Amino acid sequence: MAPEIFGEPAWDILLSAFLAEHYKTNPTVVGACTVCHIPFLIGFRWFKVLEELGMMARYTVKPPNDDLQIEYARLTPVGLAAIESYLGTLVAGERGRS
Repeated sequence: MAPEIFGEPAWDILLSAFLAEHYKTNPTVVGACTVCHIPFLIGFRWFKVLEELGMMARYTVKPPNDDLQIEYARLTPVGLAAIESYLGTLVAGERGRS
C-alpha cells in the first residue's frame, strides 16, 4: 500500500469505502468525503490520488426520469485486496504479541 496515504484523508476514504463494501452500500463521491468529515475539495483531491493509484473508482448512474447524474465511489479489486492485506497484517501482528 502506498505509504503517502497513511495519516491523510485518503486513508479515511479507503476505510469508509472498505466499510461500504462490507455493508453493501453505495456511497457517492461526495458522501465518501462527508462521512469522513473531510472538506469536499480536499477529499476530492485525495480521491483522485486514490484513482491514480488504482485503488478507487467512480461510476455514474442516471436515475430514470431524472436530469441529475449521481457519481458513486467504490474500491477497485486492487484497493480491496490492499486493504484486506494490510488489515490482515495488523491482525497477525496483534496475534503474535499475545
